Amino acid sequence: MQERLKSATGDRTTPPVWCEVVLLALVMAVAIILRVAVLDQHPRGLYYDEAAYAMDAVDTLQSGHWPVFYHTHSGKEPLWIWMLAVLFTVTEVGVFQIHLLAAAVGITTVFAIWWTGREMFRFGGGEGEGAHTERAFWIALFAAAVLATLFFHVHLSRSGYRLLTQPLITLLAVASLWRALRGVSLWWFVVAGLLSGFSLYTYTSARLNLALFAMFFAFQWLLWRFFKRQFRLNLISLLVFWTLTLTVITPMSFDLFVNPEFAFGRGEEVSVFNPVWNKGDPGLALLDSIWRNLAGLIWKGSEDTHWNLPGRPMLDFLTIPLFLVGSVVTVRNWKYPVYLFTLLWLLALYIPAFLSYDRVPVFHRAIGVVPAVAMITAIGAYQVSEWITRLTQWDSFPVRVTILAGILCVSGGITAYDYFVRWAPSWGAYLATQPYFLDLVRDMNSETEENVVYLFPYDVRSGKYEHPVLRLFYRGSTPYYFISDHEGRILKQLTSAVSGKEVVRVVDWQVGRGAEADPKRLIPTLLTMYGTPLGTQKTSPAYHIESFRLSGPNIDFQILPHWSPLDKAVGDELLLRSFSMGPCGYPTLQVGNPWRSGQYGWIALMWESIQVPRTDYKASVRLLEGEKVHAQNDKILFNGFHLETSRWGPGEVNFDIYLLRPSQPGQYELRVIVYSKETGIPLNPEGIRIPETIEVLP
Repeated sequence: MQERLKSATGDRTTPPVWCEVVLLALVMAVAIILRVAVLDQHPRGLYYDEAAYAMDAVDTLQSGHWPVFYHTHSGKEPLWIWMLAVLFTVTEVGVFQIHLLAAAVGITTVFAIWWTGREMFRFGGGEGEGAHTERAFWIALFAAAVLATLFFHVHLSRSGYRLLTQPLITLLAVASLWRALRGVSLWWFVVAGLLSGFSLYTYTSARLNLALFAMFFAFQWLLWRFFKRQFRLNLISLLVFWTLTLTVITPMSFDLFVNPEFAFGRGEEVSVFNPVWNKGDPGLALLDSIWRNLAGLIWKGSEDTHWNLPGRPMLDFLTIPLFLVGSVVTVRNWKYPVYLFTLLWLLALYIPAFLSYDRVPVFHRAIGVVPAVAMITAIGAYQVSEWITRLTQWDSFPVRVTILAGILCVSGGITAYDYFVRWAPSWGAYLATQPYFLDLVRDMNSETEENVVYLFPYDVRSGKYEHPVLRLFYRGSTPYYFISDHEGRILKQLTSAVSGKEVVRVVDWQVGRGAEADPKRLIPTLLTMYGTPLGTQKTSPAYHIESFRLSGPNIDFQILPHWSPLDKAVGDELLLRSFSMGPCGYPTLQVGNPWRSGQYGWIALMWESIQVPRTDYKASVRLLEGEKVHAQNDKILFNGFHLETSRWGPGEVNFDIYLLRPSQPGQYELRVIVYSKETGIPLNPEGIRIPETIEVLP
């Protein structure tokens, strides 16, 4: 039986409970489908942060220590890691398991926003609870439908990032608080206080939850004090709420007090007040950040493929007008508690994004506003249904059901297309989810040859980049080492890493930080000088595996004990000071000996900049018989810190090694031609002839 209720807009019929259950079930079904469908295929891997959280969870289980704040990397709130640790006690560590837990959190969040909408919009202020039951019924369903189909939330719900827990715990805290404010029971203030404090254990931006609650209570007290509007806050209830909130956050607060670098370090790095980002004008940068972050909701969204389909606004063409209508309604009714709270929710939780300027707009640091955006959009949907009902004199129920179905079908369809068709198969998503680390682990786990070692060159400028996936999933017995491309360390590290091994496999990254490592290719060059290349295995578009068989079990890697002076100028910018050369494939360095046809030989060149070069240059080393080129190796001229010639200082000295493989025996000469990297125009068209002839034996 339907109950007739009176509202400010006239008589309204609140649909029966079974109707609400059916409609909510449809919303939840859409939420589940979007978050669980082909979850074993998309996303395909674990980004560094996702794998790092899982590694922290594994370490937690192994150590038995459950910290209130993790000090790994830039610091992490613990809730998501705790949840992973609990998951790993009942299941093995796996990509699907991590993403399934995220999907469960995302689905639960959709239900939580429905409950929150029910509690908030049933609050009548001075008009009584029952007068707003029908409004709460629909706004709660609309909000759940918007969140269920929101691309950003769907995307997060299929990935393993800790920030996903913030909306869930915040919504539970808000729902409990509004249930308490409705006078249901003082115990709900206890629950709200506990959850409010616990929300700070989710993600860094959740610290603004305290500001949200404080501002709401302060504004509401002022409205009551000066305008006698709405309701009077009970001092004892507020004392209970804040006492419990502060008690819950005390352990983590103490940890951050003792370790302040984790409290502010990351924030200072990306802050709008950091001169690196604001270019000396923090005020203008802040205004730009505020404008572009707000515009990201409806115009141009985040360009970061990790968090978004690049450029896609957070809302779509159906929900954008609903959000705009809802914003107007919310602002016009700001003196009413629920609208005031919703407006403050949007503004307060947007502050972390406003204060960031390393990328703009930034969705993930604005994760706290997602429930508020969904709620404001729901307010707009309810208002539009009111307008349609009044203009057409149609019954409100089918109008509202049609709008709800439109959100589920249209927004859900757009999100499904954008995620599964546009984002998931894209190259950007491949780079963002990093499945190639899983591919590499599978390659390493399938290694059957003995006396093998894997080497990972890393960039001296960025440091060792050991992806947590290696620690999580590598189960093989073949050792692996990270080798710095620093020319002063590479020989010692390489000698130690390959000691006692016969075969060396070098992982040559084509993407990410690893692609910047060893631009001179010193590691493969040295392994060729002291061994034999076995070929390159291209198992992934992200990396190649180059294999080498060493010529002895205990190689002592050296570079060029003997240089022959040359002192030949190349234009007025560079000087070829000296050279050295010899055959490859011996356990000790061979200088000046004959080469073998079909095998590599090496030649090293020592360069000096006479003055700062005007542009970046490449050197072409050619093995000639008369004017016929039998072998050639062209390389960009780098110094030891990966800087090209235009960034060399005057008098700077650098070397590089070139590999050549003649196919036939004979007597050959070497010639070096230097040319512009950009235009290909040579500085010395005739080249510099190396005075020693190379003898190549059969």
